[in-house]
Amino acid sequence: MVLTDIKKESLIKKTNLGWKYFLNMSWSIVVYALILALTIVLNIVYNDSLKTNSGALYYVWIVVESFALIVFLAFIVVGLNTINYSWYEWKEKLIYAFISLNLIRIIYVINFAVKKDYWTFKIEKWTTMDYTLIAMSYAIYMILTFICKQLIPTIPILFVSLSFEYIALFFIAFITGSFLKTFVTGMLCGLSLLFFPSTYFINFPQFLLDYLIPNLCVSLACLVNFTNDKQKKISKMFTFMTIPYLGIYLSRVLAGVVFYITMAYPGFPVLLYSAIINGINSMFDYLTLSLITPIILWRLFSLQKRYKNKIRTIK
Repeated sequence: MVLTDIKKESLIKKTNLGWKYFLNMSWSIVVYALILALTIVLNIVYNDSLKTNSGALYYVWIVVESFALIVFLAFIVVGLNTINYSWYEWKEKLIYAFISLNLIRIIYVINFAVKKDYWTFKIEKWTTMDYTLIAMSYAIYMILTFICKQLIPTIPILFVSLSFEYIALFFIAFITGSFLKTFVTGMLCGLSLLFFPSTYFINFPQFLLDYLIPNLCVSLACLVNFTNDKQKKISKMFTFMTIPYLGIYLSRVLAGVVFYITMAYPGFPVLLYSAIINGINSMFDYLTLSLITPIILWRLFSLQKRYKNKIRTIK
């Protein structure tokens, strides 16, 4: 009798999970289809304008939009996997609910997190190890910035350059998992860019969007809760790297719209022009960092574990 009840309960759970997968997948397909349709419409409307003014930029546009569609498809696949995540990973569930524009799931996840007291704000205790990690990250950031921005020239027109300095910020986000500590480190590093000759400065709002806010966006990586589950290793690292870069890209696009209006071709939307130009340099940054950063961080799991054990003993 007991075994029968257990089997029934297990069957109900599997059925509910199956329905969740089906509903979320259906919604994701609809959203992806709408984005694909919008991309096709933009191509039809503006292709001739791009070919007339700059044939090279037309091909850049094709590359950027193709890459964006691939990344969004990867988001959908990983997002469906988060349905099976534990509620201790509720932040990742919420991230993918927002990305898929699934309002019902957003409300459901937030409501559940509040009821279970997952949504709490605590004052973090900082240790000597925290200050050491911040100082180390700051030093690495400064060295990499000097090499990548001062010694290696930026490719003109597309503004493509190496951005290995972000590795230092991803490092502290990975080890501490603390939004505040990563945010503070990003703030210190970002403000220090004011003293670099390679920093392009028009005014402080432009500096915020082009330099400071992109640094602070790396703090979003702390929404990912790394576990010992090897099956989630790749999907979590994908989220860890991609969510911050989505914020970085949007900040750069906004800077282009507000402060680089004159660079767009006559009759061509400034927003779309900024999305293309910042798309190619952000894509280059993202791909290079996504290849290098995980290789470094995966070798630091022991340091991450040591840090977390130290924090637990203090609590």
